[in-house]
Amino acid sequence: MTYDLHFFLREPGQDWQEAFEIADLGGDDGTSAPGVGERIVERALQVDDGFVDSGGEIMHENGMLMVCTNKIGSIHLPYRQSGEAGVRAIHQLFALGQILGQETDLSGYDPQLDLPFADITAADRAKAAEMYLSVNARFFDLPESGGVSSLTSGPRPRWKFWKR
Repeated sequence: MTYDLHFFLREPGQDWQEAFEIADLGGDDGTSAPGVGERIVERALQVDDGFVDSGGEIMHENGMLMVCTNKIGSIHLPYRQSGEAGVRAIHQLFALGQILGQETDLSGYDPQLDLPFADITAADRAKAAEMYLSVNARFFDLPESGGVSSLTSGPRPRWKFWKR
């Protein structure tokens, strides 16, 4: 399960669902304009140095993944952060969405908020963070506060991620 932002070509006045379905049907050659990926990575690193370019995808150490071509883009944030780490992850998600929208001709949409990305306000972002933390607490038994560190009972090697 992920919190998602979707970006696609949309004609003025076109219904979001229709634009999404057209984008989902294909016709995308999988390429992006020269230099767009590099500019997005460069700007993402200004937001947080945890972003890395993974050959056509941008990933973050918190599990966030962004994929973008000429016609579609998406950003996915796994439900696994809690507390301040979760709030920070949602802020990073929206910052990356802002960058993606500015660097491409794609229009963004947040299906969780059911809002066009360009219309999302600070209050909407706060609501998104609240929703994200609530889902983590309800379905993944993560506390809504206290951060990821409150899940462990002391230091452990990173490769033992499954142990609490």
